[in-house]
Amino acid sequence: RRVHGIVCSISYTIYTKMNRTQYFYNTRIVFLLLYVIYISGEIVPPEVPTDLEFSDVTYNSARLSWISGYDGGAQQHFIILKWYDTVFIQWDKFIYDNSSTHGVNATWTHEVTGLEGSTNYTFTVVALNENGSSNLSWPYASFTTQEPVAPDTPTDLAFDDVTYNSVSLSWQSGYDGGSPQHFIVMKLYNGTYFLPFGKYIQDDSHTHGINQTWEHKLTGLTSNTNYTLTIVAENSRTFSNVTRPYITFVTKDKTTPSSSPSVIAGTVAGSVVFVAIVVAVVVWVMKHRKLHKVEELKVLHEKNATGKQQYT
Repeated sequence: RRVHGIVCSISYTIYTKMNRTQYFYNTRIVFLLLYVIYISGEIVPPEVPTDLEFSDVTYNSARLSWISGYDGGAQQHFIILKWYDTVFIQWDKFIYDNSSTHGVNATWTHEVTGLEGSTNYTFTVVALNENGSSNLSWPYASFTTQEPVAPDTPTDLAFDDVTYNSVSLSWQSGYDGGSPQHFIVMKLYNGTYFLPFGKYIQDDSHTHGINQTWEHKLTGLTSNTNYTLTIVAENSRTFSNVTRPYITFVTKDKTTPSSSPSVIAGTVAGSVVFVAIVVAVVVWVMKHRKLHKVEELKVLHEKNATGKQQYT
């Protein structure tokens, strides 16, 4: 039967009723009650984390996992410790236990980052609450990080949408070699050597570049010019080989508005319309002036006729 109303840090003795007048001291119930007091009342240091393991080791990171125990009656947190020559020192931020089981048999994972390539590391983990800390997790987790290597050579370099000053490029990337990579477009000069051409394209993928397709619009080209391009990947260690085969194309001719057939046709049509309007205005003005002259002559003739009658 479940016992309620337990008060922290208080000792209890339990009797079981055999009949209406006799009670029997039950040592088993006392033992169970003391265990109940331990897990639900008195605050003690947390239990030591167990089964510490490592996985997914790269040149600069690794994943640690462990199983936690009872938190001692207060919220616990875990601290990753790294071995420095003669002592363990905190490596990373606290990992807080927000489980609903007081940490009992809960599995935890945490990625440690900022490691150096080709380096031996030893880690452990400790649990703490407001009353103290557990022992260190044992055995420790020891491993060696990977050595960064050259990134894979980009493949399937292609071009499209060539204009007078730009071209669209695409390619497939490979493994970044264990450290962040970027891609560099290279232009062939004098038919003998390649030099970087344009800005770097950063690999922001979450797969270390493996089987990623990239697209990049290269601008600032010269019109009516032959270009031979390739691409190379670079990480913190070195370069990949250049992509083969190279791509070669000629940018389009940058036509001026005066030489464009459509512009010429538009200009001619506009000129014709303008001339037609001018002619129409001139004809109207001349016709208007002619009519006005006729009216003046008619008025003058009428005046002369009137004068002759008065004279007579």
